Amino acid sequence: MVSYRGGSPEAEAEMRADVRSLLLGLTQRQRAALLLVDLLGYPAEQAARILRVRPSTVRNLASQGRRALRATEGARDA
Repeated sequence: MVSYRGGSPEAEAEMRADVRSLLLGLTQRQRAALLLVDLLGYPAEQAARILRVRPSTVRNLASQGRRALRATEGARDA
């Protein structure tokens, strides 16, 4: 198994579970837009075609998703 930044397999599993939990806290539309744009690197126009929405909607949903992730992560750290 390849370690993420030299971490143990247990730490990797915990990180994956944390990321999954954070993503599941988003709406389905926010999660889809965020994953297409930020993780998979699709331009907003192409993600919009996939999601059958306008590019501005994709940008807005991804932005909302990022903001929600930051707020959730900030609350966890407090």
